Amino acid sequence: MGINFWRFWYLRHFDSKKLYAELAKPVEGEYVVVRDSATMSTRVRRDQLEEYIRCMGERR
Repeated sequence: MGINFWRFWYLRHFDSKKLYAELAKPVEGEYVVVRDSATMSTRVRRDQLEEYIRCMGERR
């Protein structure tokens, strides 16, 4: 799984023109950290976790 998956995930959930501004905002709400590999972790909103896992499965 490469960077294309992560770009796909973020672009689906954020306005691409405001992507970096959205990612730089302070975190509000409940999040889960998913260890995707030995060197990569992803912060996912708890209410979007099932969708994230489904999306990850589709991309493999």
